[in-house]
Amino acid sequence: RPVPSFDNSISQGSSNDRVKHWLPWTLIGSGLAIAGAGVYLNMMAIDKANQADGMDPMLPNYSNNFDTTFGQAQNLAIGAYVAYGVGAACALLGLDFLIGWPIPFGTDNSRTVARSWRLTPVVLEQGGALVLDMNLP
Repeated sequence: RPVPSFDNSISQGSSNDRVKHWLPWTLIGSGLAIAGAGVYLNMMAIDKANQADGMDPMLPNYSNNFDTTFGQAQNLAIGAYVAYGVGAACALLGLDFLIGWPIPFGTDNSRTVARSWRLTPVVLEQGGALVLDMNLP
C-alpha cells in the first residue's frame, strides 16, 4: 500500500508565493506611514508647547489656558511617541519578513532554506524591545 507524500514547499505562483511578495512591503509601507503620522503629531505638539510658552501671564485665565494648551501638547507628544513605536515595529517586522523569508533553491525550487535569525518584539513593564534570535549551527 503506497503512503502519500506531502510537499510543503512553495511552488511558483502559489498563494504563499503571492503573500511573500506583498506582505513585507505592506508592513514596511504601513510602518513608515504610521511613523510619518508620528512626525506630524510631534510637530503639532511642539506648536502647542510654543503657544503655551508664548502666553502672556497677565491675561485673565492665564493659568487655565496655559494648563489646557500644555496638556494638549503633552497628549500630542505621547501620541507621537506611540506612533513612532508602532511604525518602527511594523517596518522592522516587514523587513524581517522581506529578508528572512525562506528562500527557494534547487533546479525546481522544491527545497527551501530556513532562515537562521528572526526579530521578536517583546513588551516589558518599562517599555518594549526587539530581541534578535539566532539559530547557530
